[in-house]
Amino acid sequence: MNNFFVIKQKYEEKKLIDKSDLLVNKYIDTKIHNNIYKKIDKLVEKDFMNLFLYGQGGSGKYTIAKYYIETYLGFKSKITEEVFKFESKELDYYKGKNYIELIINNYNFNDSNLVNSFLNKVINKNNFTFSGKKNIILVKNIQYLKKNILNIFLFNMEKYYLFNTFIFVSSCCNLSKYLGFFCCIRVPRVSEENLKELCYNIYKKEKIKKNETEIKKIIKLSKNNIKIMKNLIDLSYLNGKYEAFENPINDKLKFLFKIMKKKNINSLVIIRELLNELLIDNLDHNDILKFLLNKFRKETESDKIYKEKMIKIIEILKNTSIKLVNCLRPIIIFEFCIIEIMDLL
Repeated sequence: MNNFFVIKQKYEEKKLIDKSDLLVNKYIDTKIHNNIYKKIDKLVEKDFMNLFLYGQGGSGKYTIAKYYIETYLGFKSKITEEVFKFESKELDYYKGKNYIELIINNYNFNDSNLVNSFLNKVINKNNFTFSGKKNIILVKNIQYLKKNILNIFLFNMEKYYLFNTFIFVSSCCNLSKYLGFFCCIRVPRVSEENLKELCYNIYKKEKIKKNETEIKKIIKLSKNNIKIMKNLIDLSYLNGKYEAFENPINDKLKFLFKIMKKKNINSLVIIRELLNELLIDNLDHNDILKFLLNKFRKETESDKIYKEKMIKIIEILKNTSIKLVNCLRPIIIFEFCIIEIMDLL
Protein backbone atom coordinates (compact mmCIF):
# COMPACT_ATOMS: atom_id res chain seq x y z
CA MET A 1 0.00 0.00 0.00
CA ASN A 2 1.28 3.45 -0.85
CA ASN A 3 -0.49 6.36 0.82
CA PHE A 4 0.32 8.72 -2.03
CA PHE A 5 -1.87 6.75 -4.49
CA VAL A 6 -4.94 6.06 -2.37
CA ILE A 7 -8.15 8.05 -2.80
CA LYS A 8 -9.42 8.94 0.66
CA GLN A 9 -12.49 10.68 2.01
CA LYS A 10 -11.82 14.37 2.59
CA TYR A 11 -11.63 15.18 6.26
CA GLU A 12 -12.50 18.52 7.82
CA GLU A 13 -9.89 21.25 7.51
CA LYS A 14 -7.11 20.69 10.04
CA LYS A 15 -6.20 23.56 12.37
CA LEU A 16 -2.66 23.62 13.69
CA ILE A 17 -2.37 24.26 17.42
CA ASP A 18 0.14 26.43 19.16
CA LYS A 19 3.35 24.49 19.93
CA SER A 20 3.50 26.08 23.37
CA ASP A 21 0.10 24.57 24.25
CA LEU A 22 1.18 20.95 23.73
CA LEU A 23 0.67 18.43 26.50
CA VAL A 24 3.30 16.00 25.22
CA ASN A 25 6.24 17.54 26.99
CA LYS A 26 6.42 20.64 29.17
CA TYR A 27 10.06 21.05 28.11
CA ILE A 28 9.43 20.68 24.38
CA ASP A 29 11.89 22.72 22.35
CA THR A 30 11.36 22.65 18.59
CA LYS A 31 14.78 24.23 18.07
CA ILE A 32 16.39 20.82 18.64
CA HIS A 33 14.71 19.21 15.60
CA ASN A 34 13.27 22.30 13.95
CA ASN A 35 13.46 20.83 10.43
CA ILE A 36 11.52 17.72 11.54
CA TYR A 37 8.76 19.75 13.19
CA LYS A 38 8.37 21.71 9.94
CA LYS A 39 7.97 18.41 8.04
CA ILE A 40 5.39 17.25 10.58
CA ASP A 41 3.36 20.44 10.10
CA LYS A 42 3.38 19.91 6.32
CA LEU A 43 2.37 16.24 6.71
CA VAL A 44 -0.65 17.19 8.81
CA GLU A 45 -1.66 19.89 6.32
CA LYS A 46 -1.35 17.53 3.36
CA ASP A 47 -2.41 14.09 4.61
CA PHE A 48 -2.27 12.42 8.03
CA MET A 49 -0.47 9.26 6.87
CA ASN A 50 1.27 6.35 8.59
CA LEU A 51 4.52 7.50 10.16
CA PHE A 52 7.71 5.60 11.03
CA LEU A 53 10.16 7.40 13.33
CA TYR A 54 13.52 5.80 14.03
CA GLY A 55 16.76 6.87 15.67
CA GLN A 56 18.89 6.60 18.78
CA GLY A 57 17.12 6.19 22.13
CA GLY A 58 16.38 9.51 23.81
CA SER A 59 16.64 11.56 20.59
CA GLY A 60 13.05 12.86 20.87
CA LYS A 61 11.13 10.39 18.65
CA TYR A 62 8.23 9.90 21.07
CA THR A 63 7.82 13.66 21.61
CA ILE A 64 7.73 14.19 17.83
CA ALA A 65 5.14 11.39 17.47
CA LYS A 66 2.93 12.98 20.13
CA TYR A 67 3.30 16.37 18.45
CA TYR A 68 2.18 14.81 15.15
CA ILE A 69 -0.90 13.35 16.86
CA GLU A 70 -1.93 16.43 18.81
CA THR A 71 -1.35 18.77 15.87
CA TYR A 72 -3.70 16.59 13.82
CA LEU A 73 -6.35 16.23 16.54
CA GLY A 74 -6.20 19.89 17.46
CA PHE A 75 -6.44 19.27 21.20
CA LYS A 76 -4.39 17.91 24.10
CA SER A 77 -4.41 14.12 24.04
CA LYS A 78 -5.38 13.07 27.55
CA ILE A 79 -4.98 9.33 28.01
CA THR A 80 -5.91 6.74 30.64
CA GLU A 81 -4.35 3.36 31.36
CA GLU A 82 -6.47 0.36 30.33
CA VAL A 83 -6.10 -3.42 30.61
CA PHE A 84 -7.10 -5.81 27.82
CA LYS A 85 -7.77 -9.40 28.94
CA PHE A 86 -7.66 -12.43 26.66
CA GLU A 87 -7.94 -15.93 28.06
CA SER A 88 -5.32 -16.02 30.87
CA LYS A 89 -3.28 -13.07 29.52
CA GLU A 90 -3.41 -9.33 30.16
CA LEU A 91 -2.14 -6.44 28.08
CA ASP A 92 -1.66 -2.88 29.39
CA TYR A 93 -2.23 0.01 26.98
CA TYR A 94 -3.24 3.66 26.97
CA LYS A 95 -6.43 5.08 25.51
CA GLY A 96 -7.59 8.58 24.60
CA LYS A 97 -10.10 10.12 22.22
CA ASN A 98 -9.42 8.66 18.74
CA TYR A 99 -6.13 7.40 20.15
CA ILE A 100 -4.46 4.15 21.33
CA GLU A 101 -0.90 3.90 22.61
CA LEU A 102 1.10 0.68 22.97
CA ILE A 103 4.53 0.33 24.58
CA ILE A 104 6.25 -2.88 23.50
CA ASN A 105 8.69 -4.69 25.78
CA ASN A 106 10.43 -8.07 25.59
CA TYR A 107 7.43 -10.00 26.90
CA ASN A 108 4.04 -8.41 26.22
CA PHE A 109 3.64 -8.91 22.44
CA ASN A 110 4.80 -12.46 21.75
CA ASP A 111 1.38 -14.13 21.56
CA SER A 112 -0.23 -13.79 18.12
CA ASN A 113 -3.73 -14.69 19.40
CA LEU A 114 -3.50 -11.98 22.06
CA VAL A 115 -2.36 -9.38 19.50
CA ASN A 116 -5.08 -10.37 17.01
CA SER A 117 -7.79 -10.11 19.65
CA PHE A 118 -6.49 -6.77 20.88
CA LEU A 119 -6.33 -5.22 17.40
CA ASN A 120 -9.86 -6.49 16.67
CA LYS A 121 -10.98 -4.49 19.69
CA VAL A 122 -9.15 -1.19 19.09
CA ILE A 123 -9.03 -0.85 15.29
CA ASN A 124 -11.74 1.21 13.61
CA LYS A 125 -12.91 -1.14 10.85
CA ASN A 126 -15.71 0.64 9.03
CA ASN A 127 -16.79 3.85 10.71
CA PHE A 128 -15.86 7.46 10.19
CA THR A 129 -16.01 9.32 13.48
CA PHE A 130 -18.39 12.23 13.96
CA SER A 131 -15.48 14.66 13.93
CA GLY A 132 -14.04 13.17 10.74
CA LYS A 133 -10.82 12.24 12.55
CA LYS A 134 -9.07 8.94 11.96
CA ASN A 135 -8.33 6.43 14.71
CA ILE A 136 -4.64 6.69 15.75
CA ILE A 137 -2.52 3.79 16.97
CA LEU A 138 0.93 4.68 18.30
CA VAL A 139 3.29 1.73 18.80
CA LYS A 140 6.55 2.39 20.64
CA ASN A 141 9.64 0.09 20.61
CA ILE A 142 8.83 -1.67 17.32
CA GLN A 143 12.32 -3.24 17.39
CA TYR A 144 11.02 -5.81 19.91
CA LEU A 145 8.27 -7.17 17.65
CA LYS A 146 8.75 -10.64 16.19
CA LYS A 147 8.17 -11.01 12.44
CA ASN A 148 4.83 -12.84 12.78
CA ILE A 149 3.45 -10.14 15.11
CA LEU A 150 4.69 -7.37 12.84
CA ASN A 151 2.89 -9.01 9.92
CA ILE A 152 -0.37 -8.92 11.90
CA PHE A 153 0.03 -5.16 12.37
CA LEU A 154 0.86 -4.62 8.70
CA PHE A 155 -2.12 -6.70 7.55
CA ASN A 156 -4.51 -4.57 9.63
CA MET A 157 -2.73 -1.40 8.58
CA GLU A 158 -3.29 -2.14 4.90
CA LYS A 159 -6.83 -3.45 5.29
CA TYR A 160 -8.21 -0.57 7.41
CA TYR A 161 -6.10 2.37 6.18
CA LEU A 162 -9.20 4.49 5.50
CA PHE A 163 -10.12 4.69 9.16
CA ASN A 164 -6.79 4.27 11.01
CA THR A 165 -3.32 5.79 11.03
CA PHE A 166 -0.41 3.90 12.55
CA ILE A 167 2.66 5.56 14.04
CA PHE A 168 5.66 3.30 14.69
CA VAL A 169 8.61 4.35 16.85
CA SER A 170 11.86 2.36 16.84
CA SER A 171 15.49 2.69 17.89
CA CYS A 172 16.58 1.22 14.53
CA CYS A 173 15.43 1.10 10.93
CA ASN A 174 14.12 -2.48 11.11
CA LEU A 175 11.28 -2.14 8.58
CA SER A 176 13.30 -1.92 5.36
CA LYS A 177 10.94 -4.34 3.54
CA TYR A 178 7.85 -2.39 4.57
CA LEU A 179 8.83 1.25 4.14
CA GLY A 180 6.13 1.72 1.48
CA PHE A 181 3.57 1.61 4.29
CA PHE A 182 4.96 4.75 5.94
CA CYS A 183 6.31 8.23 5.68
CA CYS A 184 9.74 7.58 7.25
CA ILE A 185 11.71 10.10 9.31
CA ARG A 186 15.09 9.44 10.90
CA VAL A 187 15.52 11.44 14.10
CA PRO A 188 19.24 12.30 14.46
CA ARG A 189 21.28 12.06 17.62
CA VAL A 190 21.02 15.16 19.81
CA SER A 191 24.23 17.21 20.01
CA GLU A 192 25.81 18.32 23.30
CA GLU A 193 25.05 21.92 22.34
CA ASN A 194 21.34 21.08 21.95
CA LEU A 195 21.33 19.21 25.26
CA LYS A 196 22.95 22.15 27.00
CA GLU A 197 20.33 24.54 25.61
CA LEU A 198 17.53 22.21 26.71
CA CYS A 199 19.20 21.82 30.11
CA TYR A 200 19.20 25.61 30.59
CA ASN A 201 15.51 25.65 29.67
CA ILE A 202 14.67 22.99 32.28
CA TYR A 203 16.72 24.72 34.98
CA LYS A 204 14.90 27.98 34.28
CA LYS A 205 11.41 26.44 34.37
CA GLU A 206 12.16 24.40 37.50
CA LYS A 207 13.86 27.39 39.15
CA ILE A 208 17.13 25.51 39.71
CA LYS A 209 20.24 27.62 40.20
CA LYS A 210 22.42 27.17 37.12
CA ASN A 211 25.84 25.62 37.72
CA GLU A 212 28.04 24.93 34.65
CA THR A 213 30.04 22.15 36.39
CA GLU A 214 26.89 20.29 37.42
CA ILE A 215 25.35 20.70 33.96
CA LYS A 216 28.50 19.28 32.31
CA LYS A 217 28.37 16.21 34.57
CA ILE A 218 24.69 15.62 33.81
CA ILE A 219 25.21 15.98 30.04
CA LYS A 220 28.19 13.60 30.13
CA LEU A 221 26.23 10.95 32.04
CA SER A 222 23.24 11.30 29.71
CA LYS A 223 25.25 10.12 26.66
CA ASN A 224 23.22 12.36 24.30
CA ASN A 225 19.92 10.91 25.55
CA ILE A 226 17.22 13.51 26.30
CA LYS A 227 15.17 11.14 28.47
CA ILE A 228 18.16 10.13 30.61
CA MET A 229 19.19 13.77 30.95
CA LYS A 230 15.76 14.80 32.26
CA ASN A 231 15.73 11.86 34.70
CA LEU A 232 19.23 12.78 35.91
CA ILE A 233 18.14 16.38 36.58
CA ASP A 234 15.12 15.16 38.57
CA LEU A 235 17.17 12.66 40.58
CA SER A 236 20.15 14.97 41.13
CA TYR A 237 18.06 17.71 42.78
CA LEU A 238 15.66 15.67 44.91
CA ASN A 239 16.58 17.64 48.04
CA GLY A 240 17.01 20.98 46.31
CA LYS A 241 20.80 20.63 46.19
CA TYR A 242 22.89 18.81 43.63
CA GLU A 243 23.90 15.23 44.41
CA ALA A 244 25.68 13.24 41.68
CA PHE A 245 23.55 10.35 40.43
CA GLU A 246 24.89 7.42 38.41
CA ASN A 247 22.90 5.52 35.78
CA PRO A 248 21.31 2.56 37.65
CA ILE A 249 21.42 0.34 34.53
CA ASN A 250 25.19 0.80 34.38
CA ASP A 251 25.42 -0.17 38.06
CA LYS A 252 23.41 -3.35 37.39
CA LEU A 253 25.68 -4.33 34.49
CA LYS A 254 28.80 -3.76 36.62
CA PHE A 255 27.34 -5.86 39.42
CA LEU A 256 26.38 -8.59 36.95
CA PHE A 257 29.98 -8.82 35.74
CA LYS A 258 31.28 -8.87 39.31
CA ILE A 259 28.90 -11.56 40.57
CA MET A 260 29.69 -13.85 37.60
CA LYS A 261 33.06 -14.64 39.17
CA LYS A 262 31.47 -16.18 42.27
CA LYS A 263 30.54 -19.77 41.50
CA ASN A 264 27.69 -20.68 43.83
CA ILE A 265 23.92 -21.13 43.83
CA ASN A 266 23.29 -17.75 45.44
CA SER A 267 25.17 -16.07 42.60
CA LEU A 268 22.90 -17.72 40.02
CA VAL A 269 19.77 -16.48 41.83
CA ILE A 270 21.14 -12.90 41.90
CA ILE A 271 22.18 -13.13 38.23
CA ARG A 272 18.65 -14.20 37.23
CA GLU A 273 17.14 -11.25 39.11
CA LEU A 274 19.61 -8.80 37.54
CA LEU A 275 18.96 -10.12 34.02
CA ASN A 276 15.21 -9.92 34.59
CA GLU A 277 15.48 -6.28 35.73
CA LEU A 278 17.67 -5.34 32.76
CA LEU A 279 15.24 -6.92 30.28
CA ILE A 280 12.23 -5.25 31.90
CA ASP A 281 14.13 -1.93 31.57
CA ASN A 282 14.14 -2.72 27.81
CA LEU A 283 17.93 -2.69 27.62
CA ASP A 284 18.86 -3.97 24.18
CA HIS A 285 20.09 -7.58 24.20
CA ASN A 286 23.24 -6.71 22.30
CA ASP A 287 24.08 -3.90 24.72
CA ILE A 288 24.36 -6.49 27.51
CA LEU A 289 26.58 -8.69 25.35
CA LYS A 290 28.76 -5.73 24.28
CA PHE A 291 29.23 -4.71 27.91
CA LEU A 292 30.42 -8.21 28.85
CA LEU A 293 32.68 -8.38 25.78
CA ASN A 294 34.37 -5.06 26.62
CA LYS A 295 34.87 -6.06 30.25
CA PHE A 296 36.48 -9.40 29.37
CA ARG A 297 38.59 -7.74 26.68
CA LYS A 298 40.03 -5.33 29.28
CA GLU A 299 40.80 -8.26 31.58
CA THR A 300 42.58 -10.01 28.71
CA GLU A 301 44.66 -6.89 28.04
CA SER A 302 45.70 -6.80 31.70
CA ASP A 303 46.55 -10.55 31.61
CA LYS A 304 43.81 -11.49 34.08
CA ILE A 305 42.33 -13.84 31.46
CA TYR A 306 44.28 -16.00 29.01
CA LYS A 307 43.74 -15.27 25.31
CA GLU A 308 42.55 -18.84 24.74
CA LYS A 309 39.73 -18.31 27.22
CA MET A 310 38.87 -14.97 25.64
CA ILE A 311 38.45 -16.63 22.24
CA LYS A 312 35.98 -19.09 23.78
CA ILE A 313 34.10 -16.29 25.54
CA ILE A 314 33.78 -14.39 22.24
CA GLU A 315 32.35 -17.54 20.64
CA ILE A 316 29.81 -17.94 23.45
CA LEU A 317 28.70 -14.29 23.17
CA LYS A 318 28.46 -14.56 19.38
CA ASN A 319 26.28 -17.70 19.56
CA THR A 320 24.11 -16.05 22.23
CA SER A 321 23.51 -13.05 19.96
CA ILE A 322 22.34 -15.38 17.16
CA LYS A 323 20.01 -17.34 19.49
CA LEU A 324 18.42 -14.15 20.82
CA VAL A 325 17.15 -13.03 17.39
CA ASN A 326 13.97 -15.13 17.37
CA CYS A 327 13.67 -16.40 20.95
CA LEU A 328 10.58 -15.78 23.09
CA ARG A 329 12.32 -16.16 26.47
CA PRO A 330 15.60 -14.20 26.28
CA ILE A 331 16.30 -14.61 30.00
CA ILE A 332 16.83 -18.37 29.50
CA ILE A 333 19.33 -17.75 26.67
CA PHE A 334 21.18 -15.18 28.79
CA GLU A 335 21.31 -17.51 31.80
CA PHE A 336 22.78 -20.30 29.69
CA CYS A 337 25.37 -17.84 28.28
CA ILE A 338 26.39 -16.65 31.78
CA ILE A 339 26.70 -20.23 33.10
CA GLU A 340 28.87 -21.22 30.14
CA ILE A 341 31.21 -18.26 30.78
CA MET A 342 31.28 -18.96 34.54
CA ASP A 343 32.41 -22.53 33.81
CA LEU A 344 35.36 -21.13 31.84
CA LEU A 345 36.49 -18.65 34.48
